[in-house]
Amino acid sequence: MLKHYLVVAFRTLRRERGTTAINVVGLGLGIATAFLLSLYVRHELTYDRFNERADRIHRVWLEEHEDGADFVNVSTPLPLADRLDTDFPEVEHAVRLYAFTDRVRRGPAQFAERIHLAGPAFFDVFSFPLLDGDPATALADPHNVVLSEPIAQKYFGDDDPLGQTLEIRVGGEPQTFTVTGVAAAPPANSSVQFGVLVPFERSLGIFRDGAWDAWQQVYPETYVLLREGTSAAALEAKLPTLIQRVRPDLFEDGPEAYAFHLQPLADIHLDPALPPGLEPTSDPAYPAILAGLALLILLIAGVNFVTLSVSRSMQRAKEVGVRKAVGAQRGQLMRQFWGEALVVTLAALVVGVALAVVALPFFNGLAGTSLRFRLDAGTVGLAVALVGLIALVAGSYPAVVLARIRPVEALRDRLQIRGDRSVLRRALVVTQFALAIFLVASTLLMTRQLDYLRSKPLGFEKAQVVLLPTTGGFRDGLAVYERLREALLREPGFVDVTAAAFGFDEPWAEVGYDADDGSYREFFANFAGYDFTETMGMEMAAGRTFSRAIPADTARGIVVNEALARAYGWTPAEAVGKRLPGASFPDHEILGVVKDFHFASLHVPIGPVVLTPKPDLVLRGASNVNFEGETAIDLAVRLAPGNVSAALGRLEAVWKQVAPEQPFAFSFLDGALDAQYRQEARLGQIVRVAAGLAVLIACLGLFGLAALAAARRTKEIGVRKVLGASVSDLVVLLARDFAGLVLVGFVVAAPVAWFAMAHWLEGFAYRIALGPVTFLVAGVLTLGVALVTVSVHALRAATSDPVKALRYE
Repeated sequence: MLKHYLVVAFRTLRRERGTTAINVVGLGLGIATAFLLSLYVRHELTYDRFNERADRIHRVWLEEHEDGADFVNVSTPLPLADRLDTDFPEVEHAVRLYAFTDRVRRGPAQFAERIHLAGPAFFDVFSFPLLDGDPATALADPHNVVLSEPIAQKYFGDDDPLGQTLEIRVGGEPQTFTVTGVAAAPPANSSVQFGVLVPFERSLGIFRDGAWDAWQQVYPETYVLLREGTSAAALEAKLPTLIQRVRPDLFEDGPEAYAFHLQPLADIHLDPALPPGLEPTSDPAYPAILAGLALLILLIAGVNFVTLSVSRSMQRAKEVGVRKAVGAQRGQLMRQFWGEALVVTLAALVVGVALAVVALPFFNGLAGTSLRFRLDAGTVGLAVALVGLIALVAGSYPAVVLARIRPVEALRDRLQIRGDRSVLRRALVVTQFALAIFLVASTLLMTRQLDYLRSKPLGFEKAQVVLLPTTGGFRDGLAVYERLREALLREPGFVDVTAAAFGFDEPWAEVGYDADDGSYREFFANFAGYDFTETMGMEMAAGRTFSRAIPADTARGIVVNEALARAYGWTPAEAVGKRLPGASFPDHEILGVVKDFHFASLHVPIGPVVLTPKPDLVLRGASNVNFEGETAIDLAVRLAPGNVSAALGRLEAVWKQVAPEQPFAFSFLDGALDAQYRQEARLGQIVRVAAGLAVLIACLGLFGLAALAAARRTKEIGVRKVLGASVSDLVVLLARDFAGLVLVGFVVAAPVAWFAMAHWLEGFAYRIALGPVTFLVAGVLTLGVALVTVSVHALRAATSDPVKALRYE
């Protein structure tokens, strides 16, 4: 019996090869898209779960309340890890982790590398396997260093790195380290990424004097490994006792004024409630969006299959009647139809998996990932579930409805089912195009917002600016800056040079202080050298910037932005000559007010800013300072219009003269700024491709439906042509029903897309206005593609010989 079912199924599918091909290709595209997007979603949702003890690892974060202001930080005080180790038996290990960029040298080869300071228990806490070396002793000695495999290959090639030495600049001083371990490269879905691991004991010179005893200065991230059977909540409840012992003054306003909390390791990557730490985090909405996108594409493909099955099943009513007349049972007919659906779905699965494998490199480039297919229980389970569900749904209508018709009605053409006008078919087509229009509208709006982000005036000129990181301390960087500026300004092709502790692609220092009126105030600070506003093309609203001709400017001068002046109730002109209203600040003066500029991404509004070449002017008067403390500064060189390649060549030559001990590495400011919106750009690219696939799959189904509709109305078309109907009349006749369904889909999709995009745009402080034009364009585009698809069959039917049409059937 099974063989009979298969033979009949294959014969039927071969006879209707056009419809079968449309179903297989459409479903295959949907399955391929679902597989690729599910790989990305699983990658995001399994972050850090490769750690064998992930359920026991937590990151400590700090919450402070002061004068009505709330502060949240994932960086912690330096002494915290030692106290957690000694004072709390619930903690098996506590480990600090801190990152900075500096020079690594082996012989003549030297590069700027991201270096991590790590506690000796690093490999006891995290599951990073060592390919060479002993994890128990790899970081036990202050002179040891552990390299990731790519870094070891970079410096030692095929030589054995164990026992070899590297010169690493730490705290402004070159120091010698012996390689005691080579670790496998951290997985892509790890919140801890490292290349060079140095024991934390070698941090002398990196942190400020007294930092090891300070509880209101935060630097490293602190991770704890809890003992088995220990509750994180129980440990967190005991942490206030630590503050009572070490800083009872911080406890005077209650335990909530200064409190440590624990964050599970597996929650770090997708937790928007806390700021990013050493590694960037992701918006949890994006995996959800992409999972929904996968379901939408798969739903469109599935609806395609069901729609064609419903329409095609009307042509098989007589076949069912004959089968029942010769003794076929209802159950046998149901199995036959479900079997045909299963064969098509299995074929589509093979096509879909093949397409997904071929498209995976393209998808990795689109999403910025390095995903790989893994044939595990999850993948197999997903495939089986997809095949079973689609086959069950697609085969249900013909299996249930046609299998119960009476043979006499089928053989006499007295069935009351009218496939091409059924409510079910129309509802399916509307659903399909509503989903497609939703994706097209979302794509257009995302593209508009990203274009707006790239084109919005930022208050400075981002083009033609080259960024050069320095290694070493702040003073070393300023010395390189002065030498480079003096050398470059004698060369053609360079406009100006400046230096700053923080770039426009990274967070600036957040400074909080107690104002004269007792209120708590905050501003953002950057420690910038001469020519900062000039090099960046900023405009002054009042006053002046720092002058080399006035030495006092670097000793007591600051420049603020308009937002700070407004926050204090000053006009720009009134702000000049004043000082910040905090009694603890050293003697200083506001030299000028720069027009507002976007020092952070457009996700956040412009806040108050202070620029100063002397960090102590703002740091000594602060009660709270928060910044990711890298010891080096960046230089910025504005190139003159012209041959950029030639200018970069001259820049490298000059750099090797003025800073021979430092690696030459550069990037462009506009590229760094675009990277701030990389996540949104990647999401927009994925949605753009998905929208194209959605329209393509929907139109594949529409193509098949139009063919079936034209075939069913062949005789009607012949009669109309004989009676004088023109080709355009017949095309409109066949296309108008489908056009109406697409328009209904637009009415359904537009408000849903409006609501979804309004919610997405709320994540930007500066955004486009939602208007009807984009939604109308999405509807017109989709309708146009649908009409072109239908018109292919409509024209073919309208231009056929009416004599043949009248002989039809």
